[in-house]
Amino acid sequence: MGQLNAGIVPVTAFQQNCTILFDMDDRQGVVVDPGGDIDKVLAVLKDNAINAGAIWITHGHIDHAGGAMELKDALGIEIIGPH
Repeated sequence: MGQLNAGIVPVTAFQQNCTILFDMDDRQGVVVDPGGDIDKVLAVLKDNAINAGAIWITHGHIDHAGGAMELKDALGIEIIGPH
């Protein structure tokens, strides 16, 4: 495993923090609390050649979990978090 990096993507009109954690060497990562603005999140992943392997949800509030299903459908990855 290489160096872990974290990027913050402000999402929705309230500018909540969606966090993208990824390995600098192999570009594998996860999206934490996507919140919304999934097109923006997808663009950041693509522009930075990050391969997201999962979506992590810290808790069920809409500003954290919103957009998770849309991102799951777009990337074909699993959601991990509270149900």
